[in-house]
Amino acid sequence: MKPVFKLPHLQKEFEANGYVLLDALGTEEINTLKYNYECLPEVNNEGFFASLYSDSGSYKQKSFEAISAIANKIAEKYLDNYISITATYVTKKRSENSYMPPHQDWTIVDETQYASVNIWFPLVPVNKENGALYVLKGSHKLPSVIRGTLIPSAFNHVTNMTFDHLTYLPMKPGEIIIFDHRLIHASPPNQSDAIRLAITALTVPKGIQLLHYFNNPETQQTEKYEITPDFFNQYTYGKYTIPKSAKYLETIQLDNPNFTNVDTVPLLEALIVADNRERKSFIQKIKNLLTFK
Repeated sequence: MKPVFKLPHLQKEFEANGYVLLDALGTEEINTLKYNYECLPEVNNEGFFASLYSDSGSYKQKSFEAISAIANKIAEKYLDNYISITATYVTKKRSENSYMPPHQDWTIVDETQYASVNIWFPLVPVNKENGALYVLKGSHKLPSVIRGTLIPSAFNHVTNMTFDHLTYLPMKPGEIIIFDHRLIHASPPNQSDAIRLAITALTVPKGIQLLHYFNNPETQQTEKYEITPDFFNQYTYGKYTIPKSAKYLETIQLDNPNFTNVDTVPLLEALIVADNRERKSFIQKIKNLLTFK
């Protein structure tokens, strides 16, 4: 598979965990993105909102234009010939409806050859109270599944991916996470009184074919389409219709596995082992400090 990161140590970390955390943005860039957000119309009345939920192509395009220069600056610095093809402000208002369950993002590239990623970063400090990200380390290495519109999640029968078992990622403005679309991630509802404001930029290798999969409710068959970046301005999440600009390629036999707790237990156990190792290392450091003469 084509490397994602320019630097070998970041590529190694990405391959092991499915994500990389970086301190990548300055105060001026954060303030610019906040200002650009304030210039957009207020549209979030749902708890959780991203521009893909809007039926306004103009709003989606304006969101992308407000973000794309900085998102592509990040891609150019850290990634190996990648480009952000759509970007959105992702907001959570105080609401139980702002909960995002454990999931993987859509399949939009041939994942036997390439990895598509999200560049995600907060514009305010994020924590357990307002909806920080949680991830299942290494879950991008589970058997690959096709993910798209109306395709049932392969994890519907998994019950052990609670927030107590996932890796908690508190972040502050300036920090970013770049993660594989196959990485299982989630976020709890915002229980604070302030909007949790973040950005996500869908980022892919330059010049490759982009894909979308659609489980047609009329035929109950899975259709494969070739798309362009304009797809994300034309598609509205929840409408379940495919934009006319999408080019039908073929109908495929969907053969996704149905994962169970047995499949995720090794990953969760690995987190426990790593956590215990870190705790022991921390305790030993404290002991060394106390006994230092």
